[in-house]
Amino acid sequence: MQKSSPSQLVSWRLIAPIIADVLISPWNLLVGGLLIQHLSFPMAVLSIFFGYLTLSFIFYFYGGLGMTYRKNTSDLIEPVFGKKGTKYFLSGLLAIGQIGWFAIINQIGGESLAALLQVPAFVGISIYSTAMILMALLNVHRLGVTKFITAVASLGLIACLFVLKMNTFQVADLFSVPTVSENITWGIAIVIASFISFASVSPDFTSQLETETDLRLTVFFGVFLPGLVISTVGALLFLHIPVVSLAGLIGVSSLALFGHFFNIVTNSDAAISVYTIALRFQYMFKLSFRWGVVVATLIGALLSIFNINSSLVTWLTILAGIYPAIIGVTMANYSLAFFHRNLHEKKKNLNWWAVLIVLFAFSLIFVVKISQLQWIVGLISFLLYLLFASADIHLNKLQEEAQDDDAS
Repeated sequence: MQKSSPSQLVSWRLIAPIIADVLISPWNLLVGGLLIQHLSFPMAVLSIFFGYLTLSFIFYFYGGLGMTYRKNTSDLIEPVFGKKGTKYFLSGLLAIGQIGWFAIINQIGGESLAALLQVPAFVGISIYSTAMILMALLNVHRLGVTKFITAVASLGLIACLFVLKMNTFQVADLFSVPTVSENITWGIAIVIASFISFASVSPDFTSQLETETDLRLTVFFGVFLPGLVISTVGALLFLHIPVVSLAGLIGVSSLALFGHFFNIVTNSDAAISVYTIALRFQYMFKLSFRWGVVVATLIGALLSIFNINSSLVTWLTILAGIYPAIIGVTMANYSLAFFHRNLHEKKKNLNWWAVLIVLFAFSLIFVVKISQLQWIVGLISFLLYLLFASADIHLNKLQEEAQDDDAS
């Protein structure tokens, strides 16, 4: 297993900006826009506050396992799901999450490209998808200058949107009471679901942190603060806007040209998702990296063309059924390991209990509303794993005692 050595440990100043960069992004503006479609502005802000407060706790306790054991996500999860369970089952679930987010980001950038070129949306998305393939294959997205440009473009986009919004904005709009179709628990669940897939791989980042203080500061400046600010900005920008679409929000004015340009540039982060999906396909199916990039992009592009952003709640519901279950099972396993020091000594190819519990928890998306889904999925996964794993430990202990008796 790969562990971070003392010489590789870093301060929160290096890790927090990486995580914050994920949240300072157009997709997070859409989350705020989705909330304001169904809630009043004060309720949307409260949902964002408590949603990111909850995500901060998840990052602190679950991500804290990475710092405690000095393990990245794959190494941390392998003792829980087994070697094959991690390779095929977990990698498959993580790939599903990444393909979905690629499709969302790809659609946002592709629609702005279509607006600039004055072509149908599917043409813009197709061209944009091709560009993402080239960026992923050439590793352009990993260059420091690329990251700097996308960060500047994100800030430029938000500035353009603010200028456009201020032309029609009135303070009284913040306190107007629209038709409220959901409650605050729904809003909190939407916020958590929007970032829970990234939270599930938080040990990849927290395992590199030096101290507990670094962990706390990373959570505050990397997760809570940027998440709260950008989602709130999104709610403000989409106030009284009937359709949650950045291309539609930017419009077609002369200033909008800059907005579309910034939107195209900043969403090139989609190449990062394609790159990581291709690596997972390579790991799971032994595809060449090049074919992995092409297959991942084609799947994501089709979802973009069929307007995945119009089904954002459905997508977030799926995420709410998968990732809290993975986190719940993992937390339960390491809780047991605290009391049973030899729990991880026996290597397993596949831990069926963990896999079946995650699948059962995921099935709840068909019967439980998203406003309650994540809490129920996470808690049930945690408790079920504690129950079955404890029973398994007890039975193994009885068998070992029986074998010792027979030997004597």
